[in-house]
Amino acid sequence: MHPITITNIGPGEAVDFKGQLIEAGLVMNTDFFWKYHPSRWDNFTGHTSGNYAMFYFLDPAIATFYQLKWT
Repeated sequence: MHPITITNIGPGEAVDFKGQLIEAGLVMNTDFFWKYHPSRWDNFTGHTSGNYAMFYFLDPAIATFYQLKWT
Protein backbone atom coordinates (compact mmCIF):
# COMPACT_ATOMS: atom_id res chain seq x y z
CA MET A 1 0.00 0.00 0.00
CA HIS A 2 1.05 3.56 -0.67
CA PRO A 3 0.16 6.05 2.07
CA ILE A 4 -0.52 9.77 1.88
CA THR A 5 -0.70 11.87 5.04
CA ILE A 6 -2.58 15.16 5.12
CA THR A 7 -1.82 17.12 8.28
CA ASN A 8 -3.75 19.86 10.07
CA ILE A 9 -7.06 18.79 8.60
CA GLY A 10 -10.49 18.70 10.19
CA PRO A 11 -12.87 15.75 9.97
CA GLY A 12 -15.13 17.51 7.45
CA GLU A 13 -12.20 18.20 5.15
CA ALA A 14 -11.08 14.58 5.40
CA VAL A 15 -14.55 13.41 4.38
CA ASP A 16 -14.44 15.84 1.44
CA PHE A 17 -11.15 14.32 0.27
CA LYS A 18 -12.70 10.86 0.54
CA GLY A 19 -15.65 12.11 -1.50
CA GLN A 20 -13.29 13.33 -4.23
CA LEU A 21 -11.89 9.83 -4.54
CA ILE A 22 -15.32 8.25 -4.77
CA GLU A 23 -16.45 10.83 -7.34
CA ALA A 24 -13.35 9.98 -9.39
CA GLY A 25 -14.54 6.37 -9.56
CA LEU A 26 -12.33 4.80 -6.91
CA VAL A 27 -13.90 2.19 -4.67
CA MET A 28 -13.40 2.58 -0.93
CA ASN A 29 -11.89 -0.50 0.78
CA THR A 30 -10.85 -1.81 -2.63
CA ASP A 31 -8.82 0.92 -4.36
CA PHE A 32 -8.13 2.96 -1.24
CA PHE A 33 -8.52 2.95 2.52
CA TRP A 34 -8.56 5.93 4.83
CA LYS A 35 -8.70 6.94 8.46
CA TYR A 36 -8.83 10.18 10.38
CA HIS A 37 -6.79 10.87 13.51
CA PRO A 38 -8.06 13.72 15.69
CA SER A 39 -5.63 15.76 17.74
CA ARG A 40 -4.78 14.22 21.10
CA TRP A 41 -3.39 15.55 24.35
CA ASP A 42 -0.47 13.57 25.75
CA ASN A 43 -0.53 13.79 29.55
CA PHE A 44 3.00 12.42 29.78
CA THR A 45 4.74 14.99 27.57
CA GLY A 46 2.20 17.80 27.86
CA HIS A 47 2.01 18.17 24.09
CA THR A 48 -0.85 17.93 21.63
CA SER A 49 -0.43 15.79 18.53
CA GLY A 50 -1.92 17.36 15.42
CA ASN A 51 -4.90 15.99 13.60
CA TYR A 52 -4.32 14.28 10.28
CA ALA A 53 -5.86 11.97 7.71
CA MET A 54 -4.18 8.94 6.20
CA PHE A 55 -5.12 7.66 2.76
CA TYR A 56 -3.72 4.32 1.55
CA PHE A 57 -3.79 3.48 -2.16
CA LEU A 58 -3.18 0.14 -3.84
CA ASP A 59 -2.00 1.73 -7.10
CA PRO A 60 1.21 3.76 -6.73
CA ALA A 61 0.33 5.95 -9.73
CA ILE A 62 -2.94 7.02 -8.11
CA ALA A 63 -1.15 7.67 -4.82
CA THR A 64 1.37 9.89 -6.60
CA PHE A 65 -1.38 11.79 -8.41
CA TYR A 66 -3.27 12.60 -5.21
CA GLN A 67 -0.07 13.33 -3.30
CA LEU A 68 0.72 16.02 -5.86
CA LYS A 69 -2.87 17.27 -6.02
CA TRP A 70 -3.53 17.51 -2.28
CA THR A 71 -0.22 18.52 -0.75
